[in-house]
Amino acid sequence: MVKLIVMARDEGSAVIMVTHDEALVKALDARSINVRGGE
Repeated sequence: MVKLIVMARDEGSAVIMVTHDEALVKALDARSINVRGGE
């Protein structure tokens, strides 16, 4: 899955994900936006 996401991103596609998996975010070397308390 990580390889597919990286390929799509590297080809110029926008990839938006919602996850609690910090290891996945690190594996993708991705930026993240943290939302707390539903704000």
